Amino acid sequence: MITIGFLSEFMCTRALPDYESYMVLLLTSGLPALLPKKYAMKTYKVGEVGWATIFSMDGTYTIISQRSPQYIRKMLDT
Repeated sequence: MITIGFLSEFMCTRALPDYESYMVLLLTSGLPALLPKKYAMKTYKVGEVGWATIFSMDGTYTIISQRSPQYIRKMLDT
């Protein structure tokens, strides 16, 4: 079960310039998600993988973040 704060590996599937974000696939669940560029630690290319936490699950998209307190906490615990 995916909840807010869940640490997940993702793969970048495409850049969405209109939304200033990346469309990613969460590898642990197979669900699509958005990684806004303001929440990303670096610039991603299609096919690159990374780790992020679930930031919000409202509306039609799951938003992930690499700058949230949950991400920092999970990365320091691991």
